[in-house]
Amino acid sequence: MPCGWIDLVLAYLHLPPDKTLAIDGSESRACRYASLAAGREIKAEEVRDNANQLGRNLERFPMPSEQKVGRLRIGPKDKRLTIIHPLSGQSSELEVGTLEEEKVAAAIK
Repeated sequence: MPCGWIDLVLAYLHLPPDKTLAIDGSESRACRYASLAAGREIKAEEVRDNANQLGRNLERFPMPSEQKVGRLRIGPKDKRLTIIHPLSGQSSELEVGTLEEEKVAAAIK
C-alpha cells in the first residue's frame, strides 16, 4: 500500500500534540492542525479511516472509567500531569501549561 506525505501527516497528527492538556475537543483540533499542514480541509472521517488507526489502537492502554461509554480518565490536575510507567508502576509528575491551540496551529502552519 503506497504511503503519501499526507498519510504521514495524518498518522502524526491523529493525536494532536496538545491532547493531554484537553482530551475533549482533541479530534477537532487534530483535523484543524492536519488541515493547516495539508493545505486543504481534513475531515474527522479521513483522520479516523487513515492507516494510522492500527497504530493509534496499539499505543493506548486501557483506562478504567465508571462510565458505560468509557471515556479516558487522564488529564492535568492543578497544572500537573501524573504519569505512571506501564511496567514498573512508578509514578512521576510533570508540570504542564495551558492549552494554547492558536500557538500550536501557528507552529504547524
